[in-house]
Amino acid sequence: MPADSYQTLNKLLLNFFMPALILWQITALQFDNKFIFPILVAWIIFAAAFVFFILVGKWNNFPRTSVAALIITGGISSTSFLGFPIFEMLYGREGLQIAILMSQAGSFLIGITLGVAVASWYSSTAPSVKGIAI
Repeated sequence: MPADSYQTLNKLLLNFFMPALILWQITALQFDNKFIFPILVAWIIFAAAFVFFILVGKWNNFPRTSVAALIITGGISSTSFLGFPIFEMLYGREGLQIAILMSQAGSFLIGITLGVAVASWYSSTAPSVKGIAI
């Protein structure tokens, strides 16, 4: 195998296999109230990380960029690559569906909304809500 074959495998995994798995499982999903808490867990963790790292950053005089990096890395988890197989192994197909919902309605949605907002806010020297919204 060529030395750079991992790049092709990564592209296939990210651009084909993961979206195909998610679409396949989402179509078979019957949404129920039991899915609400697993989805909320990701939002609760992000909120807790946000408060915790702001306090730790002020207490230790961390730079703004370090606080943002800690909030994003500590507050946004990824259930996809390792989580999907583990959830499926432990809980079967229903566990995989829960992991997909946690990933898509939790971590992914947080990353593309609040994660981007935190990165924009803390990387700017003069942050503004209007600047982030645009």
